Amino acid sequence: MEMVESDDGSPDATRRQALGLLGGVGLGGGLAASSRPATAASTSGQWEDTDNDDLLELPNHAGIDGVNNVHIVEPGGSIQAAIDEAAGANDGHAVVRLFPGTGYNEGSEIHLRPQVTLDFNGGFLKLGSDHNGIFVDNGAQIHDATIKITTNGSYTSSAVVLDTSRAEHGTYGVTRYRSGVHVEATIEGERKSGRGLELNDAASNGIQIGNRFDLSIVACDTAVYAHTGDNNGYINGIEAYFAIVNPRIGLDIKGTGEFNCELNGAMQPLNETEIGIRNATGRLGPTWYGQLWDSWRFTKNALVGEQITVIGSTCRSLKGNTDGSHQQMGMSFRGSRINMYDYESDTRWILDNNKKSNDFRIGAVDGSGNTERYLRIKQNGKITPAKDGWLQIYPEDLRYRKPRGAGEIAVANNSATDSSGPELAIAGNGGNWNLWYGDKIYPE
Repeated sequence: MEMVESDDGSPDATRRQALGLLGGVGLGGGLAASSRPATAASTSGQWEDTDNDDLLELPNHAGIDGVNNVHIVEPGGSIQAAIDEAAGANDGHAVVRLFPGTGYNEGSEIHLRPQVTLDFNGGFLKLGSDHNGIFVDNGAQIHDATIKITTNGSYTSSAVVLDTSRAEHGTYGVTRYRSGVHVEATIEGERKSGRGLELNDAASNGIQIGNRFDLSIVACDTAVYAHTGDNNGYINGIEAYFAIVNPRIGLDIKGTGEFNCELNGAMQPLNETEIGIRNATGRLGPTWYGQLWDSWRFTKNALVGEQITVIGSTCRSLKGNTDGSHQQMGMSFRGSRINMYDYESDTRWILDNNKKSNDFRIGAVDGSGNTERYLRIKQNGKITPAKDGWLQIYPEDLRYRKPRGAGEIAVANNSATDSSGPELAIAGNGGNWNLWYGDKIYPE
């Protein structure tokens, strides 16, 4: 590769320019000026320490995580052509790198082949027509990507796609024979248009542990769309951080399989946002660690569907902003208090340390937030029911039966019903315990 001679013509300056270009090609640094851009082919040759400092050939390796092939896509070049070439070299363990500040428009979906890393390096991909952006195959990686959707609101496809029915090895994840996918990207969408990330277990082979995502997604119709398959498929154990702003739906989960994933992130709804997290599988859903900000902005519900858990400081504001499906839960931590929210029954459970007495309390707050019922565990080990406190330990569902006392520990003989109550109970109120047997109370 020809190098530009320095302004002062000195050998040292010429060598500095060569090192700068090498940094852009193989070491992640800035690009030095050159007389022509690098081609889509991999760099080749070896270092030669000669007397002619104006001649400096680039090495055939980049030293990035042990990868031995770097393929540079020149402005106006084809990303797909570089990926195909890279996939055929060194068993596909290669890097395809874009030019900084350069926009690429392929005009069709890019297939990122197994084990190939696509390094955007300050470049970006433009999606100017309605097609998927990048289909990510097994073990492929996307680093520092920026993907811009520019269809004037007509986009219905997905910027980044994983699909087990199309993947070379079916299952996505770390196994004996393959590695997981790693995607780092900013996706700049259009209002109510298309999907940012699509996870599709169409073949019911599974998308599982070992796949990592670090995504910022702005203004897509659906920021993250997941389909767990129609025949015992699943999406389990992925690692993800999602920063989601102004979607119509933040996370939308469909299919018949479970979505057993613990996700990290933050979601900011704006005036057009309808739903934060929706689980339409009827199976185990996600745990979201982070914030669902400004829940009043969700025009429908922050949470829709069963078995969704949110852990974060904004859980309290979700009360009244969910559809109340079965096993919708929230948890937050405030100083010495742990709050657990059951959105289905509109109840808040509390665990805290009383500031005045240093007693530990466990109990519940009704839906209105006005009445706290709890037990107090004193420092000396005594357990007493606080005024209006209650506790039930019972093998049946007593949600619809009024307790016998303000505080109750019930023991059943398997003949009790919701209407008849337990055979034996220990009930307490205001620090006193009473024994109930049948309809009698002791002491009388």
